[in-house]
This record gives sequence, structure tokens and C-alpha cells, in this order.
Amino acid sequence: TVPETIVISRDVREHLRPRTVSDLRGEVAWDKTRRTKLKKAVEREGGLAKCFPLILKAERPKTAEEWPEPYEILELLLRTKDDALIARCRKIAEDLWGTLDLTSLDHFPIRVRILATCPEKSDWAAIVAKEALEKSQWGVVDLLNQSLTDPDLVVEVGKRWGIMPSIANVLLTLGEKATAVLTDLLPLAKNATQESSILNPMEGIGTPATAEFFVAHLRQKQVRPHATSFFARFPHLARPALGELAKKKTQVAGVARTILEGVERA
Repeated sequence: TVPETIVISRDVREHLRPRTVSDLRGEVAWDKTRRTKLKKAVEREGGLAKCFPLILKAERPKTAEEWPEPYEILELLLRTKDDALIARCRKIAEDLWGTLDLTSLDHFPIRVRILATCPEKSDWAAIVAKEALEKSQWGVVDLLNQSLTDPDLVVEVGKRWGIMPSIANVLLTLGEKATAVLTDLLPLAKNATQESSILNPMEGIGTPATAEFFVAHLRQKQVRPHATSFFARFPHLARPALGELAKKKTQVAGVARTILEGVERA
């Protein structure tokens, strides 16, 4: 459940990955044509429940030209709208996870696919993250951003492989605590796109801590549009955060006054 203090914009929602059936309502999903092909391929092989162990192990039947990638598995499962089938497949995933040798790199791809099925398993995510960092398995960044609840590991993944748009998923996993993580990640951004990947979700965290972040970074021109959007979205935070700064005679104080005046006019 997303806290009431979190307001997810359309730009941010584009990078969120589904974790529940309700998350699919935004239709921010993989290509519908491919989804249809995968669904038909699975149905030809006996249905999702029968194919699920094969899907998790990436064992493609010889007759199947299309087969789900890790990021597609959960969405394919959730779109069945069959709670009993979802539960059955999740049980298959949990049982398989328990049989895997955590010291074997050969089992790493299977662990990734299982985690993709159960992104809420933060303890599994921590295991996958530590192994990925140790073995330089960089291709799991998006999945880890969706699943990790350990702030230190989220930051460590960002340090190692850069800031991806999928970092927006920390809004769902960390809620208000995402402010601290995104603040730590901002200095790691290497270009405007990576900065936006941090600042766009930051706009949606309506807490005094986030307001303080934007005030502290108003000297940075690239932050100012995001600060303006933030205070327009959470006007009750504007006066407490910007009031004292706006009284000063510096250039950044002028920025604060402009934002504050715009909020008060609105």
C-alpha cells in the first residue's frame, strides 16, 4: 500500500513495475503484442501452472518460439486474474528457491527469475543483490530496484551500475524512507537523465524531510523545476520550508520567493 504522503506522477509511473494485480491498472507494461504471443505459447504447452517450473528455469520447450524473460514473468502471472493459480505458482517458486545451492553461480539466473515472480521477498532480493555485486551481474538492477528494502544495498547497487529510471520503485518499497536513499544517490548521477531519475520520484514524497532537501539544493538550477513542482503538489510544506530563506537578499532567496509566491497565488 502506498502511503498517503506519496503522490506518484505519470512520468514516474512509467517506470514502476507491477507487484500486485492492482498495479496493472496503469497499463504501464511490456508490449501487448509480445504479451499475447507469450500467453498463447504458454497455453499451447499446457497452461501457466504446468509451464511455471520450466519458465523459472528458463527451459523453453522445443515447440515454443516465445518464452518469458524475467521481467515478464510476474506480469504474465498477475494478468491471469486467478488468485488460486497465482498462489499455486508462487508456491512453486518458493519451493524451488529452497532447493537451490546459494553458492552456485549456475543457479543465479534461476534465483533472478524466482525473485521476479516474488518481488516482495526482500530477503531473497538481498541475497541476489549481494551475489550480483560480488559476481558483477549487472543485468538485474531493475529487479533489485523493485525488490530491495535495504537502503544501503539500494545505494550500493546505484554506486556500482549507475542510476536507472527504475529507481522510482523505491517509492513503493521504502515509502517516506526513500528520501534518504534518493538524496544519497543524487551525487552519483552522471547526466541530466540520471538526475531526473532521482528528482522525479523525489517530487512525490510529501514530507518535511523532502522539503528540506529541495531547499538545500535550490542553488542547483536543475533542481529548481522539481522543487517548484514539489511545493505546488504539497503547498502546506512551502511556507515552513521556504519562509526564512525567502526573507534573505541572496539569489537563491529570490528563487525561494518566486516559488513561495506561486504557491500562495495558486
